[in-house]
Amino acid sequence: MKQSRHQYVTLHFPILHIDTTEREQYDKVVEEYNEFRKELFSESEPERMLHELQDIVQAYVTLLCVKAKPFSIDEREVADKVSDILDQANQDHRKKIERYKADRGWL
Repeated sequence: MKQSRHQYVTLHFPILHIDTTEREQYDKVVEEYNEFRKELFSESEPERMLHELQDIVQAYVTLLCVKAKPFSIDEREVADKVSDILDQANQDHRKKIERYKADRGWL
């Protein structure tokens, strides 16, 4: 069985409050995804692909803000809700990785 070592890296994405519609922001996520896909299939440099991947995540975080806005009192509450969603997703992902480590014998 292959063994794997793990370290974690922190990525930072600002919570942007942009005056856009949900449809426009969804279209932006798709646009960024298509740019990433183009770079992926062009076998671009890792730095370029990472940049495009970060653009997808940034656009999606902004989409979460747009979706949370109608259910929030102000921008602070939007930011809190989106932060909570992202924190929970990070915790769930780390738990999944820990299960993989145990199941697959990773270090």
